[in-house]
Amino acid sequence: MVVRALIVAAIVVAVLVALQPKGHSISFGSHTLRAEIADDVFEQTQGLSGRDSLDDDAAMLFVFMPPDDRAFWMKDVRFPIDIIWLRGDTVVGIAKNVQPEPGVPDAELARYRSPGPVSQVIEVVAGTADRLGIHDGDVMHVRR
Repeated sequence: MVVRALIVAAIVVAVLVALQPKGHSISFGSHTLRAEIADDVFEQTQGLSGRDSLDDDAAMLFVFMPPDDRAFWMKDVRFPIDIIWLRGDTVVGIAKNVQPEPGVPDAELARYRSPGPVSQVIEVVAGTADRLGIHDGDVMHVRR
């Protein structure tokens, strides 16, 4: 009976942990965004695909190891975004106002390429980089 109770308790704890949001925050200067972390292949492949929107104070942070040249596309993304490329914690490029491409075959979707090896990429609602004054050379801080 005790073993059964321990197994049930372990399952409940595992489910509660799995249901916890993977929420973190990203700060640029005095601005802070809530961030979802995409740090495994499944999450990185899914990205923002299939979503109808993203809050103005939210972001998706892709973490890559080792740093490498990266290419992103808008497969099944339904709203415009800014893509912010980072090497370490420093912004090295921004693709602004990247538009969805509904109905375009995968092979023909535009690819947005990093300006060299990057270790992190942030996706935010289009206009966020301008609204927050984010530029190349800015430093990002992640709080987990």
